[in-house]
Amino acid sequence: MRHIFIAAIIRHGSSLLARLLDGHPDIASYPSEKQFFIDKSTFYFPDGLTGSPTYVPSLEEYTKSSNLKNFFNVPDKKEETSIAWEKEKADDIGVRKNYLEKSYYQNIKTNFDYKQFVDSLEKKNHNIKSIHDAYNAYHEAYFNAWDNGKYLGSKKFVSFHASGGLYLKNFQKYFEEFKDSSIIIPIRNVHTYVASEKMRIARLFFGSRRFYKPFPPNFLVKKFSNYDLRALIRTWKVSITRTVILKEKFKNYNLIVYRYENLAKDTEATMKNICQKLNLKFDKILLTPTIAKQPWLGNSHEGAKKGVNFSDYYEKILSKDEINFINKETSKQMEQINKFNETPFLIDEIEKKYLYDYNLQKKYSQNEETWVLYSALAFRGFRSSKVKKNNILNLVAYFFSKFIYLCNIPRLIKLKLFPNKGKQNYT
Repeated sequence: MRHIFIAAIIRHGSSLLARLLDGHPDIASYPSEKQFFIDKSTFYFPDGLTGSPTYVPSLEEYTKSSNLKNFFNVPDKKEETSIAWEKEKADDIGVRKNYLEKSYYQNIKTNFDYKQFVDSLEKKNHNIKSIHDAYNAYHEAYFNAWDNGKYLGSKKFVSFHASGGLYLKNFQKYFEEFKDSSIIIPIRNVHTYVASEKMRIARLFFGSRRFYKPFPPNFLVKKFSNYDLRALIRTWKVSITRTVILKEKFKNYNLIVYRYENLAKDTEATMKNICQKLNLKFDKILLTPTIAKQPWLGNSHEGAKKGVNFSDYYEKILSKDEINFINKETSKQMEQINKFNETPFLIDEIEKKYLYDYNLQKKYSQNEETWVLYSALAFRGFRSSKVKKNNILNLVAYFFSKFIYLCNIPRLIKLKLFPNKGKQNYT
């Protein structure tokens, strides 16, 4: 299977591209994020946030592990997913009875046969001569166990995305191991990136966490300022520079960069250009985001939406002072980015003098360990909260969090008494 790895940072729209690829008959598309191996040797983040280094493993690691199950750290029995309040977490597999990790707004009847998945991995230990073989075996075992192989497709391509994928440590090894495969990197406007991440942090502040409703109204989010705006701007700048250098280093490989805004505004032209680079036959289904081959209603903070939607909603989320500060810090970079509106995005043609830490990152990029350490440190603390005196907004947040708990009592009762019925609505 040829790999399509969508390597992004958080809030850059990688889920949308993954869902657009989902319906194609030649593509097996994972329903939720899938990372490569976490690198614990350089700089390990226990929380595994964006910036945590990952790596493509070696065949020697597989040989030492003795079998696929151990190699991919798959337990014999599926771990129980907690449904207790404030202890809920995402499902590692992404699928359980009548639940899909990225299906925020709809009921989808689905299931994952975990025993079949484990048994299949144990049977596929023969003839593993490369890391590509090992991953192919894992992909086939996974998709065969999910609704009896309904979403496996023709096995020509497998697509997966990761919001920390830009911080893969050894891109060179990826291209060496996965022949004829591709990496796709999305770039996003700094304003919508910051607004989206601010909304995520604000929802934690107001107690709504990742529940799709109820969530705090925009006017409250706009007043929220207990987050590190400078850190978010830094992460965006660092990611832009890293992408430029990656494009320079791997210009002879199929590394594709696109703008999220282009994908959302002109989906057909963007997808046709991506298909051309992937050597994938264009299909009209690529214009409709789906999950498990059914219409996907998004994971937007703005509620359920059909199809592809683009919104410059950042002015509803960011204050004038925040927008002015972002413009001051990033106007030169955005001017350069806005010169290019085609796909693939020729990001390596940006004037280097406007990039953040270009010379330093270029120097560090000569050594995998040094560059990944720089990137990890640059992202550490990007979701930090500022310590402020108690104010009226804190009081509002306290009572809003209690309101959310009351709204979720019916859901908690349903999960306890009827765990496999209806929407599980935590994601």
